Amino acid sequence: MNDAEVRSLVESLVRAGERRVPIVAPADLASRCTRAEAQALQRVHQERVLERLGGEVIGIKLGGTTEAALQTLGLRAPFVGPIFSARTHASRAVLSRSDFMACIVEAEIGVRLGRDLEADPRVRSREELTAAIDVAFPAIEVADSRLANWSSTCAEAIVADLGYAGAWVRGAPCPTWRAIDFVALAVTLTQDGEVVRTGAGSVALGDPLRALALAVAELGLQGRALRAGDVVSTGSCTVPLPSPGGGRFVADFGALGSVVVELR
Repeated sequence: MNDAEVRSLVESLVRAGERRVPIVAPADLASRCTRAEAQALQRVHQERVLERLGGEVIGIKLGGTTEAALQTLGLRAPFVGPIFSARTHASRAVLSRSDFMACIVEAEIGVRLGRDLEADPRVRSREELTAAIDVAFPAIEVADSRLANWSSTCAEAIVADLGYAGAWVRGAPCPTWRAIDFVALAVTLTQDGEVVRTGAGSVALGDPLRALALAVAELGLQGRALRAGDVVSTGSCTVPLPSPGGGRFVADFGALGSVVVELR
């Protein structure tokens, strides 16, 4: 894509986010945009959003965290998007449903790094990642898209669309997280008191830390590091839930804790 096309696509995505009117991703985007160019599009899009919202990017969210999703998208690792400080909220947040278009509710395990993970294409061991993590906590991502055809579009469009970044709600840090088996951890998502999804940590590529390891290695190939203090939302532990009407959502992670968001 040439510079004019990049500017045009980013401006269209930014306007879609501001006006809450999604656009259709160009049908030929996958054939005309490399993965590296898609990452560049995301960076420009991210900067435009920061100009409007203020704040900063405090970490990354992972998407495509099932083997089926990776195969469909032709990816070897989860795609990533930014977590914006201006769109990060403490548990029991009340958000406006009208601020979202796709509005997909996902129950995720969040972590914060206590040390840097330098740019490195190797896949880190689970032990190495655990040692780098400072704290873990329950989270709900309200994923969103500026694309009308978000559910059937290509990986390049998803990446340009901020990896479906929307809002992020984090629960309280769990002081005993190192004693928790993330793989076997049962997760329940309720909407207005009714169970609407059940899952486990293993839904995220068999292990949320495996999803993180693959994403970190892919970032390493791009020369990108994660720094101490960065947060990561490691992928949905339940089947993502579209929320056309909103409601009160509670994600219960058992020993890890729970997190609440209300969309009204």
